[in-house]
Amino acid sequence: MLPLSVFTASSRAATRSAHLPDVPTRARICLGLWRYWRNGTGIAEGRGWLDRVLAEPDAASDLRADLLYAAAVLAGQQGDHEIGYRLAAESLRRAVQAGNRPAQAQAHNALGIAASSSGN
Repeated sequence: MLPLSVFTASSRAATRSAHLPDVPTRARICLGLWRYWRNGTGIAEGRGWLDRVLAEPDAASDLRADLLYAAAVLAGQQGDHEIGYRLAAESLRRAVQAGNRPAQAQAHNALGIAASSSGN
């Protein structure tokens, strides 16, 4: 098995190439890696990826609540609790709209963490 650092270097090199995957693929990559970014030293990298995917209009609409949740958690990890709260609120709105109860629960969790971490 290769060390994670080899994977990280390879994934960074791939993302710098001119042949980036389409938006839905990038969205799935973000959802697959956000916990790794959260637990490592790649929080800023993860936020960048998520920001770019979320900036795409109507891209990955079926995954948007989950992407917003991941972005909220990473923002909170960096102490950006107001941004985390805003992202979590949007995640909740989209999850309710889609009837996605697991995403609703995640969004409520992120809202609570952002509120308590910011002293509210």
